[in-house]
Formats: sequence, structure tokens, C-alpha cells
Amino acid sequence: MRRWKSAASLAAAAAVLAAASACTPDESDQAGEEDEKVALVDLLNENERLRADVADAEYAVIKDCLEEQGHSVHDAHLFPAWTEEDGGLQDSWHDFDNWLPKPEVASEWGFGVGTVVSNEDYEEYEEVAYGVGGEEEEIAESTEEIDNSAFEALPAEERAAWYIAYEGEELSEFTVWTLEHPDATEDEIRAYDWTGLDEDNNPLKPGGCRLTMIEALYGEPELVPMGGFEDDPEMAAEMEASGEPMNEWSWGVDEPAVEVDSNAAYIEGTVEESQAFISCLSDGGWGDWEFDEWGSLPVNHYLSMVYQGEDYLEEEAAMYDPAELEDMGGLETPEGAPDLPVDLPTDDAGKVAHEIALAEAFVACSDETGFRDAAVEAWDNAELYAYRDAETELFAYQEELRAVIADAQKLL
Repeated sequence: MRRWKSAASLAAAAAVLAAASACTPDESDQAGEEDEKVALVDLLNENERLRADVADAEYAVIKDCLEEQGHSVHDAHLFPAWTEEDGGLQDSWHDFDNWLPKPEVASEWGFGVGTVVSNEDYEEYEEVAYGVGGEEEEIAESTEEIDNSAFEALPAEERAAWYIAYEGEELSEFTVWTLEHPDATEDEIRAYDWTGLDEDNNPLKPGGCRLTMIEALYGEPELVPMGGFEDDPEMAAEMEASGEPMNEWSWGVDEPAVEVDSNAAYIEGTVEESQAFISCLSDGGWGDWEFDEWGSLPVNHYLSMVYQGEDYLEEEAAMYDPAELEDMGGLETPEGAPDLPVDLPTDDAGKVAHEIALAEAFVACSDETGFRDAAVEAWDNAELYAYRDAETELFAYQEELRAVIADAQKLL
């Protein structure tokens, strides 16, 4: 996915395109798609903003309920600020970024294997290659900023009463017990054996002011099958056999699921360019490469052979317990990588130079064949079309969020 510019800047760009006097049909189509992206990005970001407002509204209803019972100081960790995220169509990540370096990366970092030898290198490489690094720090800082000192200063019995009011006696049972037994040993805690499940192995129903909020804004919560196992019945069976709960309590407004298979679109959209790309590598003396079923080239495997030797998988296999390795079916050798060149340098600096030269060859062949441009276009358009098809559902979701906020305002 690509990170699109702000709606204002895209709209300005679209206006310039529309005003161009010599506009070909292809250019008109491109301008139309840019306008469509602007509208969809605005829709998705507005939904994210409203979802944050809904979270604030839920918190306000819960706090109002607690304060009516005399609890004016709250556990801040249970009311975290909702972090708004860019909603769809705005991420710059593509799966092929794993093995096709950007031009500004290739000449300095290669593929980020032998060139990254320290934590500092890794952070710098990640920032340049993927545009990440600062975001994780911001998340860590926002977590550290939660000030719960006022609540923690309350006597244990007041905190216990707060938790009971917040989620009911059943769900707060273990928390209250720990407050009543601050010096409990690990053995005593294990012996208490609180599971949070009822006699039917279902999660305990929310109670207290959480239930008050749910019923006021959404109606009665429903016990529904736990999601995520539709495509993995074997895992579901293993969980059920192990005694894991298979149901969960559900409430709230469900965001529409937008199904996107960008990788399939990328493979289909680069049939000619991908063959031209590997032919270019071969013609340049970089060996015979083959794409796998996911549209990837085994660069990591090739560079592992460069740096660790062609038998590196045997050394890795020796690190596993034999029984575990047998259960795994052994370590599979990736296919599609060329043989190592006979004149491969044996020193570390020479191997790094080989990695960088290979990365530069990947970039050059991508530019020459149009592979990256075709890949990005196919990948991003798959997302655009998927979100466009779900536009009606996304607008309906927005109206549902607005209705929840309105209901909360009436209660408050």
C-alpha cells in the first residue's frame, strides 16, 4: 500500500491535472483515480476519527456511572487514549519491498543483510528502507505518559470497590483478591487458580458500569463464537481440546471487512515485467533467478549462502532438537536462487560489496523493465478497487458511529 498525501494537496494536484489543456485519455483516467483516492482517504480517516470519539464517549458513560456511585478517581490504564490511525490506502508497504530495495537504499545498504552489523545500523536502515522507527518510539512514549498516581494512592479497599463497580464482582474477583492479599506469594497466587471463565468454559460476562455502558449504547452483549479460525479448523480443534474458551462477548459497531488480495493482483499485473526482470539479471551476469508462488525472489537465502556458506541450513538444523526438527519436516531449501559465483570474494568487505552490487543490479533491472512501477500500480489499484467496492458499507458504518456518539451525548 502507498501512503497518499493529504486530501488538500491531492485535491490541488488533481485540479492542476484537470486544468491541463493537453490531457490524454490515460491522464484523465489517472486524474480520476487520484480524485477517487482523495475521497476514499477522507472517508476512511473520518471513520478513524469518529471511532476515537466513540471510545471517548464509552469512557465518559462508564466514568459517569462510577462517579454516581462515589468513585471520582479512576484507573487511568483502563481509559487509554484512542490512537487514531491512517485508515487504509495510506501505508507505503508492499510485500516485494522485502527483496526489492529502493534506489536510495541499494547503494548504501544493499538488502540490509551484511551491511547491518549493529543496533544503530538496524535502526537507520529500517528508517531509510521502510520509513519506520519513530512510530514505535512514539507509542512507547505515549504508554509511559499515563499518570495513574492518583488512583494508586487510594487505599486498597477503595480501589477494590472501584473495580467491583467498574466490571462487577465476578470479573473483578481476582483483582480484588490481589488487593486484599498484597503479600501473596507466587504459589498462593497460582493456588487461587482464577480463570475468568464460567462453568461452561465461556468468558465471564462484563458487569458493573461496563455493562451499563454496553446496554445503554449497544443493547445486550452477545456470546458469539470467537473469530479468526474460519480458515484454520485444525487450530480451532486443538484449542477446544486444550480447554481454551471458544466464545467471546460481543458488542459495539463492527467495521466493514474490506477483503484485499494485493499480492495476487501484483503477480497477475507483472507477468511480463517479472520475466523481463529476471532476464535482465541473467543478462547482467547475476545468475538465473526464479520467482516463487508468492511473487518473491529468494534474496535472503542467496545472501545467507554468501555470508554463511552453501551448507548454512545444515548448521541451522543442528541447532534444533531432532524431534522438533522432524515435526517441522526439516528445514526446506528455498528454490529459485542462482548458484554462487565462482569468483565470490572470501573476505567480509568483498561479500558486502557483492551484496551492494547485486542490490544495485536489482534496482537497475527494475527501472529498465518497468517492474517496480507495474508492481506498485497493480498492488495499489487492488486496494483502491476493494475500498471503492465497500464504499457504501463504509458510509453506513460512519453513520452508525455518529449515532453511538449522539446516544452517549443524550445520556451525559
